[in-house]
Amino acid sequence: MAKLVAVTACPTGIAHTFMAAEALRRVADLKGHELSVESRGAEGVRTPLDEAVVAQADAVILATDITVDESRFQGKPLVRTSTAVAIRDTERIIDEAVARATLHRKTSGSESAALPVTSAPRPGTESPLARATPHRKTAASEAAASPSTDEARGGTESPPGGSSRWAGLLEGATPPSPAAGTVRRAGTSSGSAAAPPTPASGSRGTDASGGLPSPGTEHRADATGEAQAPIPLAGTSRRADATGEARAPIPLAGTSRRADATGEALAPLPLAGTPRRADAPTRTPPSSTPVGTLVAVTACPTGIAHTFMAAEALTRAARARGYAIRVETQGSVGAKNTLTAEEIAQADAVIIGADTHVSTERFAGKRLLQTSVGEALKQADRVVEQALALPPPAGATPATPIAPTRAEPAGAYKHLLTGVSFMLPFVVAGGLLLALSFVFGIDAYKQPGTLPAALKGIGDAAFALMVPALAGYLAYSIADRPGLAPGFIGGMLANQLNAGFLGGIAAGFLAGYVTRTLRDRIRLPANLEGLKPVLVLPLLSALIVGLLMTYVVGAPVAALMGALTRFLQGLTGTNAVLLGLLLGAMMAVDTGGPINKAAYAFGVGLLGSNTFTPMAAVMVAGMTPPLGISLATLVAKRRFTLQEREAGKAAAVLGLAFITEGAIPYAARDPLRVIPAMAFGSAIAGAVSMGFGCALRAPHGGVFVFAIPNAVQPLGPYLLALLAGTLATTLGLVVLKRPLPDAG
Repeated sequence: MAKLVAVTACPTGIAHTFMAAEALRRVADLKGHELSVESRGAEGVRTPLDEAVVAQADAVILATDITVDESRFQGKPLVRTSTAVAIRDTERIIDEAVARATLHRKTSGSESAALPVTSAPRPGTESPLARATPHRKTAASEAAASPSTDEARGGTESPPGGSSRWAGLLEGATPPSPAAGTVRRAGTSSGSAAAPPTPASGSRGTDASGGLPSPGTEHRADATGEAQAPIPLAGTSRRADATGEARAPIPLAGTSRRADATGEALAPLPLAGTPRRADAPTRTPPSSTPVGTLVAVTACPTGIAHTFMAAEALTRAARARGYAIRVETQGSVGAKNTLTAEEIAQADAVIIGADTHVSTERFAGKRLLQTSVGEALKQADRVVEQALALPPPAGATPATPIAPTRAEPAGAYKHLLTGVSFMLPFVVAGGLLLALSFVFGIDAYKQPGTLPAALKGIGDAAFALMVPALAGYLAYSIADRPGLAPGFIGGMLANQLNAGFLGGIAAGFLAGYVTRTLRDRIRLPANLEGLKPVLVLPLLSALIVGLLMTYVVGAPVAALMGALTRFLQGLTGTNAVLLGLLLGAMMAVDTGGPINKAAYAFGVGLLGSNTFTPMAAVMVAGMTPPLGISLATLVAKRRFTLQEREAGKAAAVLGLAFITEGAIPYAARDPLRVIPAMAFGSAIAGAVSMGFGCALRAPHGGVFVFAIPNAVQPLGPYLLALLAGTLATTLGLVVLKRPLPDAG
């Protein structure tokens, strides 16, 4: 059984998002896999993925039609697909995710097996004995690789060439030193030495060779190089050898003198502050191992000074306590030092010092302290202390470290759909408010100060923001936060130049790629880096985008948009019917895929140019596939299984709400017969709508917008188009599908 996680998202966040999630859950459950799905709908994130669940997942499925943050999935095998494919070909997506997870485990296992057991000593840390006797390294390594015997642990020490203790020294290891005050004596006859006791937790470290004692004691060496008793430096106590005979006292002032086994004086040993002999072993400081790990996020409204100053303050405070810390700064140029899923999983606590909104979904299951950026800057020590004092969250599970991978960049189509998804609320609000203003009369809004005039003014304001929102968030998808300002400016210029939604698309792509190029290419000194997000990038990107829109892009796109608008508004008779046939077929041929969304985006974009007939054709063509299938399950029961007939009731409700995806299960089971029937019915519906000149001011809602006066004009012929398309779809299914032998 594999553990999988998935994210589903589509531009509207209504149908595809949740249908893809349900399909993935169902197929994963049937195959015996564990799957957790995060759905990003129109109202926000549903069932957000817990960080511990992400860390334990074997693979990740991204069934998204818009840009989503992939940083929390770094190091995980990713399967990227669209929501439509996840709905239609769910089994293949699940199998591919499991296969990638299996391959990832095998690869990780082979890499782990290939790692050496012992690591080479760092430069400068090898013992003097290792430097003096390089010919012993091979033998020492072999000795280190074999377990020590009970006899050796009992006190018998092998010669230096074969001793596990000396092998550890030659490999750069640091053997334990005796605790302060203990005495280690070398044997006088057998040459064996008792194994040193393990030092207490508070004892000080020794040098790399193990020959120097902790401060306050001193080791001797006889002629064979074996260690003698440590010599206490404090006081004037005398030593005794193995026979109990007293040795010479050790002077305290200036230098201390050593004596060998015969009592003869050896070279003086320097005390603290005096130079060490050239041949004396070099003392290596103990390695600094962090007590734990912290992660933090800092952000302020401007994202210039406080963001980075708070990050520096938290770094100093954490390191002072012995903790390693990694800080993500969300400044004006976007996120820097972005936290990976591995770093978050290994963190003991999370600190968010921010005065703006910071999403906490990726920190689920972690101790989390949220404070202001000013508090993180001025009281960094207290903030770190409070974060470490937080109780661990209930149910938190340790995460498995993962290796980072580079996320693939999103394509132009996904950037466009991201902009469309942010534009839709402006279109919905503006279109319905304009329709409401006509309830009081077609010309009622012309009276200043009246409610119809106010409603029309609000609707016009919403429509005025439609193109800037499209361009701004399209640029945001490409260049992150720095792309917003030039994108919105370019979108406003598109409005002023009458370039419409085509100009907004051009401005969005232009602003996104120009800003990203400037952000990546411009290098400033560290003390001037703060000017980049507030001065350099906004000025240069807005200047370049504005000049290009004004002198290069704007006029040709405006001419193209004007020609398209005049053509569509002037369509009558056969030409209008042909356009309706085309738009209708596009809405049904892939039921929510790229072709469907292209037709939908075309209709929505024209609303800002007061061209409402294509939107009407698009919506009625999107409603007929599930409605026609639902009717077919009633009038031609023998052509559908019992399960399909039961699902037909739900498909009718989805069709009435303009959710074309209700037809996907039927198209997935029998695409060669169902898809042509759906395309035929939708083309008929679109053609009838365009033939009667039906206009729709709202981009969504299905039959529920029929209750709003003047939202659909004329309403009677529009209902006729809906009925004609539904009947045509049903007829196509009856003709193309064959009766099932076991249908009841």
